[in-house]
Amino acid sequence: MSQTLMLENLLVLINKIFTAIDLTLREEFIFDCYRILPKKNVKTAFSPPIIVKLTSNLYKKDILRQKKLKKNNLKLDLLDGESGGQPIYINELMSPFNNRLFKEAKIYQSQGKIKYVWFNNNNVKIRISDNSQIKLIKSLEDFDKIFKATKKDVSNVLLSEDDVEYGYPDSDFSSTSQASTSSKLKKRKVKPHGTMDLFLRPHPKNLPKPKV
Repeated sequence: MSQTLMLENLLVLINKIFTAIDLTLREEFIFDCYRILPKKNVKTAFSPPIIVKLTSNLYKKDILRQKKLKKNNLKLDLLDGESGGQPIYINELMSPFNNRLFKEAKIYQSQGKIKYVWFNNNNVKIRISDNSQIKLIKSLEDFDKIFKATKKDVSNVLLSEDDVEYGYPDSDFSSTSQASTSSKLKKRKVKPHGTMDLFLRPHPKNLPKPKV
């Protein structure tokens, strides 16, 4: 581990990033934050990503919304002052299962069978065309139902930063649960409702974005 990473204060870095997108850092909504450090003897040109676990789904949406509005402000220079304008990426963190579903959807998109693929609120969503309904992909079997096609290798599919963002209107498929209106509320331990991953990596060319 480098001396720089050992001494850094992640909350200070996160505050600088949030300030750049005109958002107030709310530490009471941060459950945990840490870097995913590279393996020993593995060299990489990119900074290890920072994982920020949140206790508020609404705060997560605020972050993603401001990220989209102030995207041009997210430059690595605001952290070190000498990175030549390299971008900072803020994305929702996918689980391995959702990552597999997303890559499968991108395969169908590359074949022209899906026009839009995106990840939002811990869900993989697709639209076959501009006028079709939004479909929520919960399993690989959902692709069979829609296309009845043979699965193909997805190991080399690249994810674009624009595919994983709060950039497409939420639909009725949203998985966010509603708060109970019962008067007999019980105290419970606060648990993270979602995670954010700050990616520092190049921006690959991607397929068409959803029309908002």
